[in-house]
Amino acid sequence: MVSNDVAHDALRTQTETDFKPAMDAQRIHEPAPAVSATQGLRPVDPRKTPPAKRPIPTVRTALGQVLGIRLTPDLRARVAEAAIAAGASDSAWLRQVALEALGVESPVDAASGRRVRVAPEDQAALAACVRDLGEATLAIQSSRSGEAVEALERMRRVIIPIVLGFERRPS
Repeated sequence: MVSNDVAHDALRTQTETDFKPAMDAQRIHEPAPAVSATQGLRPVDPRKTPPAKRPIPTVRTALGQVLGIRLTPDLRARVAEAAIAAGASDSAWLRQVALEALGVESPVDAASGRRVRVAPEDQAALAACVRDLGEATLAIQSSRSGEAVEALERMRRVIIPIVLGFERRPS
């Protein structure tokens, strides 16, 4: 016959428990003493300007210094418009204006100035050259030297006039 009786641990009595009551862990604590926000700090002189923040280090180029300029929104917009019209970045345009205003010649500053802008038709022609380059590479890998030479010749006919045009454009 099978018994449905549950065996009890002989060492425990019914008054013993395996847990602590939930509120047992909460003890009444004294509140922490109030601390003034100014404790341990020196008084601040309102007439004294705060120290300047150190600039974030930047990658050094031939142009060694960075000049941070605060502009009104209107002047900032006018600088941007003038730079776009000149085909230059805002910084390059401002460098060029400063060089002209000061009557200074600086090859480093001038050379870092205006970016070469590629006309849309030249961009399309150069994109075709990239395709021809891919065709020439595949032709060479497949030992089809005649097709490779033709693709290289098409690229040469397009690239040389574009490059010469860059050299002739006024800066």
